[in-house]
Amino acid sequence: MSRGRLRYVDRAPAEVPWREVHHAADRSEAAVRRAVLDVLRRGVGPEGMAALRRSLLRREPWGLAAERARVVQAEARATQPDPDLTDALARAARAGARVTWRMAPLRDPDATRKAHDDERDRRRRPPPIVPRPVLAIRWDLINPWVARWAERHSARLVTGIVDQRALRAVIVEAARLGLDLGATDGVDEVLWMLDDGGLGLGMLDAPRARAVLRAAETNGWAYDDPRLRALVERKVRSRALTIGRHETMLAANRGRELAWDAAETAGWLDPTLVREWVDADDGRECPICQRLDAEVVPRGQYFADPETGVRYARPPAHVQCRCVVVLVEAATGRDVEALAA
Repeated sequence: MSRGRLRYVDRAPAEVPWREVHHAADRSEAAVRRAVLDVLRRGVGPEGMAALRRSLLRREPWGLAAERARVVQAEARATQPDPDLTDALARAARAGARVTWRMAPLRDPDATRKAHDDERDRRRRPPPIVPRPVLAIRWDLINPWVARWAERHSARLVTGIVDQRALRAVIVEAARLGLDLGATDGVDEVLWMLDDGGLGLGMLDAPRARAVLRAAETNGWAYDDPRLRALVERKVRSRALTIGRHETMLAANRGRELAWDAAETAGWLDPTLVREWVDADDGRECPICQRLDAEVVPRGQYFADPETGVRYARPPAHVQCRCVVVLVEAATGRDVEALAA
């Protein structure tokens, strides 16, 4: 993995950077997963179900009915923040911040000035800046930023958790079964298939919902078969695990950035340092991560996939992404100017 003229400024971590962040995320993942599972179990919600019922009885297009239900559900949840999810994301972000504070090249301005004064008195010339090995983490700066980020992000996650395509897949399946989606009985059957008290497909995303429907058809299971409900439960837990892992890595990476900001605000971090995308480098990277690996941008700017042009503020670039961002310093000022151009 070539780094060119750039070198890491992390202080000799015990593990490679991506593994350090993974360890921090692993310690927080269970709490995030449980909070996500609780959110998933709410399904489409009573507001979304009522909107879907009205749309189907008015014989609106199925796609419009599914989207209307998703939007109504999102609006209802936007007024009801989930404290458990917010707290779990904040803890994951703080875990990432601890990794940053342990690894970043923090310098105490007071200690640096004293070193300069002592050396000037002794030799009459300024010495190099002296790094200070350990500085107390500035939770007074980091915690407010983490709290605001966690609250905003948990709100986005909660309001976007219902998959409109999954709702449409269930409606299409109901129509294939011959149900009259403009009549009360047919609509009630659709709502039962989506409701957690029934089959519970409203808790799933589209691929998992379709997998459950295919299993019912392949095995000849009725929709009230306990085996099918058990399959839905496994799919719900699988989805919670996938979302939990993704969101925990996102929170850990975001916490690292917030810690950089806090250190810079305290005057302990060189503001000219730049960010480098680092993949896991273990032979299991996806093409997206391989293309982004070793890309360097100034702080505050986006990474860009050189092939597709898609921009990323930070990892993860996709579900199950294991990449992290580290701070590096450019060998010359020209390198930094070229990056900013």
